[in-house]
Amino acid sequence: MSLYSEDRDVLAESIRHFYLRRVIAPMLRALGPARSERIARRLAAGIADLQTPSRAVAEARIREALGRAADPAEVRRICRGMYDNIARFWAEALFVPRRLGEAGWRRYVNVNGEDRLETVARSGRGCLLATAYFGNPAAAAVALGQIFRPVHVVADFLAQPQLRAWQRELYAMPTIRVIERRAAGVLIPTILASQGPVYLIR
Repeated sequence: MSLYSEDRDVLAESIRHFYLRRVIAPMLRALGPARSERIARRLAAGIADLQTPSRAVAEARIREALGRAADPAEVRRICRGMYDNIARFWAEALFVPRRLGEAGWRRYVNVNGEDRLETVARSGRGCLLATAYFGNPAAAAVALGQIFRPVHVVADFLAQPQLRAWQRELYAMPTIRVIERRAAGVLIPTILASQGPVYLIR
């Protein structure tokens, strides 16, 4: 691939992200969370039905995970569910900074064992917080950031420039410090030694 075509691809992704951020995202925010989620899920279903190369790759990986006896209908169901979950995540992500701000974040997030976390936060000790991948990890990170002020989040930034830009924007909260996964082995011991909290999603 020539340098010119690489520059053109980067420019195209930048324009798409600008359009999504400045035109589409404000429109969806104005519609509210429920309507935005419905629109996003309908779009995701339409994209899934286009039988794109990305869907073919996803289905191949699902078949590999399920084994040779995988039911084709089950593979399709899981794949469509994946598209639906991604759509719900990004629709919800539009409202995370506004809903989980300083004053009212507890109205939208229920943190089990919050008293214990508050105690750990006040203790001045370093701690490692780990969870399975349930719900919206960005919302969990923002809520933990409100408690620990700040929390260090280990994140694997997406390779696709458009989505990576959204991801960086989502984590650009004053109570969150992002650690890229490739640097985690070096940075985590230092953060823990300096009494900082680290949030891992496993």
